[in-house]
Amino acid sequence: MTNLRRPLVLLLLLAAIIAPAAVACSGIASPEGWASPTEGDGIVLAAHRDELFALEAGTLDARWVFPPDDNKDIDDVIALYGTPATLDGTVFIPAYEGTLYAVDAATGEVKWSFPTDGQLVGGVAAGQNAVYFGSGDNNVYALDAAQGDPLWVKPFTAAKPVWAAPVLAGDSLYVTSLDGNLYVLDAATGAERWRYKTGAGIGSPAVVDEAAGLVYVGGFDSRLRAIDLATHEQRWAERADNWFWTRPLVSGGVVYAGSLDGNVYAVSIANGASAWPGPFSAGGARDRGRDADRRRPRRPGVRARSGDRGAACRRAVGAGRRCASRPVGRAERYDGKGRSAARDVERRPRVHRSGRA
Repeated sequence: MTNLRRPLVLLLLLAAIIAPAAVACSGIASPEGWASPTEGDGIVLAAHRDELFALEAGTLDARWVFPPDDNKDIDDVIALYGTPATLDGTVFIPAYEGTLYAVDAATGEVKWSFPTDGQLVGGVAAGQNAVYFGSGDNNVYALDAAQGDPLWVKPFTAAKPVWAAPVLAGDSLYVTSLDGNLYVLDAATGAERWRYKTGAGIGSPAVVDEAAGLVYVGGFDSRLRAIDLATHEQRWAERADNWFWTRPLVSGGVVYAGSLDGNVYAVSIANGASAWPGPFSAGGARDRGRDADRRRPRRPGVRARSGDRGAACRRAVGAGRRCASRPVGRAERYDGKGRSAARDVERRPRVHRSGRA
């Protein structure tokens, strides 16, 4: 890891704590969406409630908006929680009401759609000409990326909803579920290879560390676990004061994970010991998303934490890295030297069947 990137090792974790905290307090009675920005196929994808904005990666010029105003077939999209994925010129969008949409990355035109019987809260895994996702109907689906046809004889069914994106690693698919299990499936057939049962539900994706022979998973029992890929047994666990509901980050022999207790934890991969004297407090992360948003830094850059010493720092995002401050209204691009370029992003009003604009 370069010196420029090292101080930013927890940028995404600090931001990621906020969104799940809002749901932990209020549920999804009034869904608004929390999909993280992502980049692929030359575009930056940023969601706001029930809309997804595609921006040119270099200029941040708007390319298209999903759903389009003139498409009556998809105007019932009420929120976007799962982060989209891109593959071979296609954007895969999991809509909260239960449908996965495949959209042309260049034009925003819908290529195909696949409905499920549950809500889509997690993101999408795309690779090897396939797309994988979980649903609130307890199922995990594998579809042909080009046509949207099912690849498995039947979906894999967990005991409870799947609220996190599956993770594709080699020929295995790693699935977490609110039933408390980590499932490892054959990506080609959907057959279960093995599972590990934790003490409570899991709402975040697993992270596979093939170099260490481990898979990391955080759960609603406030524990971050390292599971041995060979023995399928727990190697170590870190305990927080609230749920782990963010995807861990692996860097430099350390696992970083955010918890709903408002802290970021750094754990040694080798032995599970804390890599810092204590966890780093993310401040207002336990507050509702809108309240925390009002306290965002006013100056360009991000507030991050050093991966070496845990010291707080403030740096612009590394060269070539881009982020969006408010996906609707104004987008900013950082060059890693403290400079930024901004562009207003226009939001076009749409009228839903409910009459809400």
